[in-house]
Amino acid sequence: VTKLASEASISENLSYERKDELGAEIVRTVPNERAAGSFSMSYYLSDSDSAIRGLTGYSPVTGKIGDYGFISGFMTRYSISVDPNEPIQANVSVDFYSAINRSMVVGAGPSGGLDLAHGGGSVGSGISFNTGLFSFDYEISQAFTPYLQLGNTGLMSVERTNGSISCSLKGSGLADAVADDFCDSGTGISLNLKTLCGTSIGTIQELGMKLADCKISIDNASDVIGEVSLIKYF
Repeated sequence: VTKLASEASISENLSYERKDELGAEIVRTVPNERAAGSFSMSYYLSDSDSAIRGLTGYSPVTGKIGDYGFISGFMTRYSISVDPNEPIQANVSVDFYSAINRSMVVGAGPSGGLDLAHGGGSVGSGISFNTGLFSFDYEISQAFTPYLQLGNTGLMSVERTNGSISCSLKGSGLADAVADDFCDSGTGISLNLKTLCGTSIGTIQELGMKLADCKISIDNASDVIGEVSLIKYF
């Protein structure tokens, strides 16, 4: 997939140490750990983004910015933050365990002219209080431990050490914000992605979310404001 990024970065870390040989005035500079790097970008949503959100668990990622790229990376974070006043952007972070490839050839170049999801058109649902939804935040987070091969720079495997999906919603109205069976089966949340002109371009949906936090703010000058935080682990 190609993305229309508003910003992107790629970096690598190479660590070296001094080695002195016995019996000779010879000093060498040698690596003391494997090369590793990170990749991140923010981009506008033009579809449901399921291809990126599906990169959980052992799902190796290849990516690039211009000619600079990597292979065998793993997504560590994906998030979106939706409000009524601007197009929706996603943020994704990837860790990889190699040096940057400085002459990467993969994928097609991005093109313009796409319909973009907008917070003023998109509709969130799944909890009854959110008929006046002000904001919708969604995040996937996971961490990995790499296992490297002796004698070469290859990545043998990775182990995922944790994984979670969280969502927070804020809106006016209260009603019964949490369903009666919430503690037993959890609940689902859904964000129908639409352009500012109302064209539907996809849906982000999660089932089995559990209540992590719920609060209400009341004063005599504004609406009753509810905030709900949901989470599930995988």
